Amino acid sequence: MPRADDTPYGSFVLHGGAFIMHCFLSHSSADKRGYVSILAEKFGDRAIYDAYTFEAGMKTIDEIMKNLNRTDLFVLLISDSALNSEWVKTEIVNSKRLLDSGKLKQVLPLIIDRKITYRDERIPDWLRENYNLRVVPRPNAAFRIINAAFSKLSIDSNPKSLRARRLFVGRNDQLKDFEARMDDYEKPLPCAVVASGLREIGRKKFLLEALRKSNKIDDYHQPIVIPVRYEDGIDGFLSKVLDLGFSGEFDASIDLAALDLEEKINILVKLAIELGQQNEVLLIDDWRCIVQFGGTYADWFVELCDKLPQNRIYFCIASGTSPHAATYRNKDRLYHLRVPELSDTERLGLLVRYLRDVEGVADVNTSELYFFRNILNGYPEQAIYAGEIIRDEGIHSATARSNEIVDFARLKASLYVEGYRDDAAKFEMLTFLSWFEFVSLDFISRLSEEMSIDLLPTINEFIEHGICQGIGTLGEYVRLNDVIRDYVARGSVSIPESYSKAIASVSKALFNSEETADNFDYSEKAVAIRMALLEGRPVPERLLIPAHFLNAISQNYKNKKYSDVIDLAERVLNKSNYEDYIRNQITHYYCMALARRRDVRFLSEVQKIRGKEHDYVLGFYYRKMGRYDDAIPRFESAMGEHRWEENSKRELVLIYNITENYDQAFSLAKDSYHDFPSNPISVQAYFEVLLNKYKISSGGETLLISEMRDTLQSIARISSEKGQEVEACMKARYEYYVKGDDATAMSIINDAIELFKGSPYPLLAKMELGASMRSADMIKEAILLFDSRKFDEQANERKKAELFQLALGGQIDKAVGMVERELRSIHPAARERFRQRLEVLR
Repeated sequence: MPRADDTPYGSFVLHGGAFIMHCFLSHSSADKRGYVSILAEKFGDRAIYDAYTFEAGMKTIDEIMKNLNRTDLFVLLISDSALNSEWVKTEIVNSKRLLDSGKLKQVLPLIIDRKITYRDERIPDWLRENYNLRVVPRPNAAFRIINAAFSKLSIDSNPKSLRARRLFVGRNDQLKDFEARMDDYEKPLPCAVVASGLREIGRKKFLLEALRKSNKIDDYHQPIVIPVRYEDGIDGFLSKVLDLGFSGEFDASIDLAALDLEEKINILVKLAIELGQQNEVLLIDDWRCIVQFGGTYADWFVELCDKLPQNRIYFCIASGTSPHAATYRNKDRLYHLRVPELSDTERLGLLVRYLRDVEGVADVNTSELYFFRNILNGYPEQAIYAGEIIRDEGIHSATARSNEIVDFARLKASLYVEGYRDDAAKFEMLTFLSWFEFVSLDFISRLSEEMSIDLLPTINEFIEHGICQGIGTLGEYVRLNDVIRDYVARGSVSIPESYSKAIASVSKALFNSEETADNFDYSEKAVAIRMALLEGRPVPERLLIPAHFLNAISQNYKNKKYSDVIDLAERVLNKSNYEDYIRNQITHYYCMALARRRDVRFLSEVQKIRGKEHDYVLGFYYRKMGRYDDAIPRFESAMGEHRWEENSKRELVLIYNITENYDQAFSLAKDSYHDFPSNPISVQAYFEVLLNKYKISSGGETLLISEMRDTLQSIARISSEKGQEVEACMKARYEYYVKGDDATAMSIINDAIELFKGSPYPLLAKMELGASMRSADMIKEAILLFDSRKFDEQANERKKAELFQLALGGQIDKAVGMVERELRSIHPAARERFRQRLEVLR
């Protein structure tokens, strides 16, 4: 019988009782020994399998029908023998009848014989046309997929979502270019096709449509989808491909840490060839792992493509970065197209087709919709959002809400997330999902049981609303929409405690198991290892890959745990078999953490960073040391590269604010604010400049106040935790400095101090207001709380507040005399201005 942790947790307890779901394993007797018996053993009495459930081991039609009638999930294990078996044919026919009548909930066909493809004519048409037939040669992988199917049974089917997924309009010029390249017989077929463009612009749908139109896949066939991010590198990419479970030679238990780069590339070559032999194309959602910053392909990926046999497409890549065309002009194995925004006509066509085909609005009047042609901006989801408003409220109301539709692309995340702010359970799930690239339905079911909460209905709701999407071989994993993930993660400094405890509990089996890691899917390993690294718990060395370290390092940096960043980075940088791209990213975090701690090792380590990134990191160090005259030219140089432009702008705005050079700060902050109105840091920086200009203005206050109000409205639309914290600090300062309302300002900031205990900034705002109000008691309260919460950031601001408190207590000379010593790390001009502020108190 299976161990407790082998059961499909939470997937077979229905509302109202402990009814157990069953899966019927339809197979050939030739496959029983080995694959089928291992799978049946894992499910135990949840599997209907002739060695367990058929009387006297004999199959009869009566026994088949009796057991099919008590089945929820019909699993067809397809092999050459099974397709020739009369018993299996009988089971297939009867499963179809029961499925059509509603007595059977789901059919799940899995190919377990690598000689069989989904195009085999012995497979009934209804199976080939309605199911993604995959080769799954390993029982462990099949077990996870069947578990996911159990979980999906508890998620109601949604035909409207299916119709929405198949919606496609336009891109005709790009489709023609693709077909022309496929028909160019003077060149070998590219092994990788890259479609680049803005996220959410429809790159993956374009690739699928292009593959169908060129007959590379059937109309009903969906490629396997995996996401990769810049943290992954070759190790993360290889781990995710291995996790698909289609290979007969390799599995996820391979110790990648023991392999050199060439060995990893050779394994990928064999895996890609296996996929090609199964007529599969791997669809990769790439965020700067394969096509990296600056438009360069990862060296390992180029070498992989060069080693693959010609005349087959192995990979389709939806990339957030466009490859540098001139560099790869002679690389026939790599083919790139850019997916643009929809044209005006295509935007209107998508809106019409959405209303007709998805929402079922039969009487769509195209002339009435013509108004929307001019306000839709080319994002498919914006047209769908407009269609949802028209469906719910009618055309007149949608026209009245045109500003909201226009702003949809830049405010999309807040528009979707806002509705969950008041639902603690659903918002906690959003936060949990935002921490990880994707998680399996099986893992979510395990968490459900551990937490005694059914999480799957919320996942269903997220999928229905486009907040989540299914990925993997058969949709067995879910991930947050990229824009929403970035938005929620930006405001999240910790995972909800209930999830953290549940993860630690269900992860014990992974760390303590003497069995192969192949029993655990990639997401289970990634979640468990990342949380263990963040919480300082030991992780077996055999399970660690660079992506795990880099994820933990970036999160620790975000959480201001700079000592942990340094410790983890040094642990990785001592390893010799990590690719340079990953080492460079870890070196960046390492140097930034050293700079924040003013560690003497910084100046030697930063020499390992080259180009504009070197200028940015060195400028950051100079800014932290108060060497503003040295920092400014470094940031100005770093702005010459797109990757560092926005961060350099923010750093310059900060310096210009500190040095009271508000005119130069103003133009940079305004540009950043209008480019990134949903980023709380950009909004805050612009508000800071406006407020400082207002304080010293002798005219034009009305315009400054109007702009400040605009920033307050923008920050109010950002519902993340960080956005709320920044909003409170902005509102408190606005109430005091602009409206002159001391009581309201203090009420707002005191509430923020209580609500955001993990952040020093509300306390720093109270110190500033206390100094402006000349209240030593207010400053003292803020300093005591600041120290009790053990913040090690913003030490200079705390020292300034302490000197103000001293001066307000009647010891002005002592406070002035301490400025040079206590604030020696800040710019001399800033020290002098602060000394003058103290002198005014005489």
